[in-house]
Amino acid sequence: MEKVVCIHQPEHLPWTGLIHKINISDTYIVLDNVQFKKNYFENRNKIYSQQGWQWLTVPIKMQGHIEKKFYEMEMIPNWKKKYLSTLFLNYKKAPYFPDLEKILSLIEEYNGFNLADFNLLLLKQILADLNIETEVIRAKDMNAMGQKSELLVYLLNKVGATEYIVGKSGFDYMDLKLFKENEIRLTAHQFSHPKYTPFNFQEVSDFPSILDVIANLGKRKVEQIIKS
Repeated sequence: MEKVVCIHQPEHLPWTGLIHKINISDTYIVLDNVQFKKNYFENRNKIYSQQGWQWLTVPIKMQGHIEKKFYEMEMIPNWKKKYLSTLFLNYKKAPYFPDLEKILSLIEEYNGFNLADFNLLLLKQILADLNIETEVIRAKDMNAMGQKSELLVYLLNKVGATEYIVGKSGFDYMDLKLFKENEIRLTAHQFSHPKYTPFNFQEVSDFPSILDVIANLGKRKVEQIIKS
């Protein structure tokens, strides 16, 4: 039986393209057993403000991060007030601000410190809001072995994958022969980001968090874009 799988780190409030990739997959494997990437999208993402796009960031404890896996990374306490204030100031007048209600409530009520847990909590709410029922599995719970392509193939075989959806730059570092030997078909992910004019800015020139897209277009429109 055919089984389509995607693998990706648990990014913070990711861009719409990752949500699309998850939607076209039967299973999404959360790659949380690899090293945390500093200054990437793991603990931050882009949103639009009246001054243009800006980073929405969750501060984390960086001491010893090179020796830690993603699932071990912790957030610094007392970050929520500034974070939530930024969201409310930027989006309270957005046309679909009510569609962010559940996400904002989750952020406000979260009392933990684990970054991967937090990112995954928000992601699952986004998937639920968009009626996406893809199975979500964490790599840390799969006794994963190996590195790079060996790790990916191990995870894919573990869930019985026949097809792996690969990001735009993924082919550059993969051992293509290894996937062929394991009879896993590779498919390049294709997605065109929706064009829209943010209510609080002139034009989109980047790929912001899906939060920005939902605030401007609404959950139902975003769901249509992702599933079309």
